[in-house]
Amino acid sequence: MNKFTVTGLNDYIKDVLANDFLLQEIYVEGEVADYKKNNSGHLYFLIKDESSKIKCAFYCYKNEEEITLENGMKVFIKGKISTYDQNSTYQINVDYVEELGIGKLKREFRKTLEKLEKEGLFDEEHKKEIPKYPRRLGLIASSTSAGFRDIVKVLRRRTNMIDIILYDSFVQGDMAVANINRGLDYFNQKNDVELILIARGGGSYEELAVFNDESMARKIFASKIPVMTAIGHQIDSFIADLVADKRCATPSEAAEIISKYYYELPDLLDQSIIQISFLMNHYISSEESNLKNKRDLINSLNTKTLIDNFYSKTNNLMILIKKEMDKYIYFKEKKVDMLASRLIYSSVSKRIDEANNTIEKRIVNINQAMNNKLSAMTEDLQKFKLRLTINDIYKTLRRGYFLVSDLDNKTIKDANDIKVGSDIFIKSYNSSIKAHVLEVNNDIKL
Repeated sequence: MNKFTVTGLNDYIKDVLANDFLLQEIYVEGEVADYKKNNSGHLYFLIKDESSKIKCAFYCYKNEEEITLENGMKVFIKGKISTYDQNSTYQINVDYVEELGIGKLKREFRKTLEKLEKEGLFDEEHKKEIPKYPRRLGLIASSTSAGFRDIVKVLRRRTNMIDIILYDSFVQGDMAVANINRGLDYFNQKNDVELILIARGGGSYEELAVFNDESMARKIFASKIPVMTAIGHQIDSFIADLVADKRCATPSEAAEIISKYYYELPDLLDQSIIQISFLMNHYISSEESNLKNKRDLINSLNTKTLIDNFYSKTNNLMILIKKEMDKYIYFKEKKVDMLASRLIYSSVSKRIDEANNTIEKRIVNINQAMNNKLSAMTEDLQKFKLRLTINDIYKTLRRGYFLVSDLDNKTIKDANDIKVGSDIFIKSYNSSIKAHVLEVNNDIKL
């Protein structure tokens, strides 16, 4: 009979678990429950599946990435089994935690979104204009996908003016990002298409998460050719959608937008023909009306009437011109008489002499004013030079004084501005000393 004390049995079980090779490094996948974080930063939680749960402890010194957990989060953990003697329980001491599922993907999405948003990759100012009448479309899609078939079907139904050049690519899985990036490089290097469309056509968030890849976003942003996306997930937006020049909800919608102006072209032509016909008819009617009015006017007048009217208007005009000329001559004669009267009563030579005297006086006054101004400026300059000499710091320093400043070369004028333990500069007229302040004494009297 194997008889144990309680403590002995606990110790035995602990030894068994501790010596079991398989339990020294275990990997478990499950859902977080009953999550707690204590003041020391240790994380305690349960990991569970549909029918069982196990206690876990993730100590802060193991949590180098400072991971924060949440109840309901799907995780993958690595650790080893340990026992807790007093309660006769066992738990997993966790060494590593990795988040799984959509939660992890959306967390990575938000991180990339924030980074690229700060860099301005989503700004409207960088968006390139989508061409109205593209002749060649570069399509990055899987040739076996429903999205590809929808695009071809819609474009062929609406117009035969667009050539589709397919770059057959994976649009999910590990190889999707590299394939799509190569497709973007291919079309930009060839430079023989006017528009690039990246299309998939829906799927789960996990399948579409490849379109959150940072390298793909940078390829789209750097493209010289406008890029549209039709990933086909109307609820969520992906990084590729946000950086693209145009985002479409589905591949069919993308095909409709691309072919919009081709599809509407017949209606536009019909409207233009109707408008041109209306304008031409209106112009012809207007010209016919003008012609009829002129014909009626000519018929209502005869040649004699026209000549009489012309002579009457000419005669009236000549009378008016003669009156104006007589008035002009009268006023000019009056002005000449006034000037002649002035010359009779004034001596021209006398007025010239007076003018010369006035000019000479003004020249003397101007010279005197200039000399006075120059003397005043010279006196001000001498006073300014004297002040500069008095205030010249280097002349002061030559007399045995020193200039004290802090390490930023800011002059210290008061000992109260000096702190014990600080460094200062002491400058003479020809040298500089860096000093360390041990004591500041404000009681010294000169």
